[in-house]
Amino acid sequence: MVRSIVIPHDIRRPSRVCELPDLGAFQTAVDGNLEPLEIPSLDVTVYMNEGARREHQPLNVRASALWWYCSAVPTEYPLILGDVVLSGNGQHFDEDGGDVPVFVEQFLGATSILVQATRRGDQRTWLDTMARFDNVFDAAVWCSLFRATMGAASRFRIVGEASGTDLLASLSASGGERLW
Repeated sequence: MVRSIVIPHDIRRPSRVCELPDLGAFQTAVDGNLEPLEIPSLDVTVYMNEGARREHQPLNVRASALWWYCSAVPTEYPLILGDVVLSGNGQHFDEDGGDVPVFVEQFLGATSILVQATRRGDQRTWLDTMARFDNVFDAAVWCSLFRATMGAASRFRIVGEASGTDLLASLSASGGERLW
């Protein structure tokens, strides 16, 4: 069994952590044959339906947002369609032996997410922006937009408003912050 996160394309359905016992369960979750998309900065793979474009499946805004935020070249694979499965690459195991990084669960249920910014060259002073969200996926979209419009002038990160810690920094295989 592999603990993974299913991210439905329908934003009314919550993302959820589940156990997928075999390849057939992965295929059922994405409604077709698997196409992997690696996100090395998170040490995870997104499994999607390889026929999603051909079948005109709906946009998965949450999975696309995560890809845009974490990818050095987000336009390499600009849109992710249909339901997807997010699974770890075997590097992060919790006490139950699950393959999905346990910290991913932290941001699935986070209630207050904040986008912070700093000027390039000033790595110590993080300023809160007015951008606050109830989930990491919406915050990731805004970080991507800020990065695209402001270029190298500023850097951005997603933090839990109560904790002030970078939610996606702990997902990096190196443990360092993911800053743009």
